[in-house]
Amino acid sequence: MRIDINETYVITSDADNYTVSTKGVYKSDQKGTDTKEGAKAGDELLKAVGYVHTLEQAFRFCLQRQIRESPAVGFKAVMEEVKRIEEEIKLAIAI
Repeated sequence: MRIDINETYVITSDADNYTVSTKGVYKSDQKGTDTKEGAKAGDELLKAVGYVHTLEQAFRFCLQRQIRESPAVGFKAVMEEVKRIEEEIKLAIAI
């Protein structure tokens, strides 16, 4: 399973847990040699940032992490950010 939450986060699963990852792109190395990463240049790179046992925990993890990373200052700004992120999650799981 794979659920893209937004441009930054994706939730994937295996038989044991859900993984919350950040999305990136492999870049070629500076020397131009054919390293493992260089050969994958331009391909999607997922970096695991959390492992949880339920899908609900995965959504909460995404929400909490984005709030902590938010530049919002003050209660009102934080609450607006929470609403925005919740809407992203709802759109990502809409059927």
